[in-house]
Amino acid sequence: MALYKCWCCKELITNEEDICIKKIGKLRRKFHISKNCYETFCKLQDEKESEKKAKEEEFKKWSELYEYVKKEILEYEPNMQMSPLVIGELQSLKNGGKIGKGAIQNGGYPCEVILATFKLKKQDIKYAITKNGITDERKKIKYITAIIRNSINDVYIRHINKEKARKEILSRKEVVVKPSRNVEYIKKSLYALGVQVSAESVIEEEIIKITIDSDHNPILIGRNGKTIQALNELTKLAVSNKFRHRHRILLDVGGYKEDKYSRVERIARRAAREVIKTKVDVQLDPMTPDERRVVHGCLSKMEHIKTESTGEGPSRAVCIKYVD
Repeated sequence: MALYKCWCCKELITNEEDICIKKIGKLRRKFHISKNCYETFCKLQDEKESEKKAKEEEFKKWSELYEYVKKEILEYEPNMQMSPLVIGELQSLKNGGKIGKGAIQNGGYPCEVILATFKLKKQDIKYAITKNGITDERKKIKYITAIIRNSINDVYIRHINKEKARKEILSRKEVVVKPSRNVEYIKKSLYALGVQVSAESVIEEEIIKITIDSDHNPILIGRNGKTIQALNELTKLAVSNKFRHRHRILLDVGGYKEDKYSRVERIARRAAREVIKTKVDVQLDPMTPDERRVVHGCLSKMEHIKTESTGEGPSRAVCIKYVD
């Protein structure tokens, strides 16, 4: 056979059964199958693209910082350029370096943090420069930089906390956007037990609601809903372990939960009317957390009624109280 060079590793492909041909741009390139060279090539291309986008984003942020300092802080005309001294001070904030006579090594800050600090201290900078009558450009730059350095750590801490909160929200969305993962977990788990089910999921008020159906619904529900409650807990644990965050998941089998909620709501309203009539507190039978939420929700707007959950574990129940 003719010898070809792998487009990724550049080594010769000596076996025609080891050739993978893929279209790269307008040309067809050859790769090793045995070495997964095409997958490696795609991964390298993705990394290059990510690196390119990161550089473009960093340049965009630097340009925004540059223009803000030039226009809003130094009040230069559009045709004026900032001096190497100003650019050097900004780069020192961004890249880090030695402060003063080199005694202290300072870490760098993201451009968005530097920009946020300038926006925060803009009025303070203008007031200080005017009050002290600083006209010399060099002294003015040093004075401005000192004000920024005194405040930037506080801004940076807020930035870090904001990023943590953002990542936490994204981790929640990963589950919410792909609730099918939870459905697949249920299907596989029940299939392992010899039960085939159909399942679908919806998201309501940040609760992932999963409804399953099978020819063995009574078995999956269990006596007084004990089995479905256990399956619900297992699903929540699996998702929490996967995404390192607790998520509210509600599992239903053949509409059992919806029927149960309707019964619970009727019982709660009847008991609440009795409390209003007699002004004597009533404690309902122990319920699961989701059933207690139904009680609290349906009675929340009823006048002269207050609900509280009391007890621990399986004995936890809702107490309906009269209030003036």
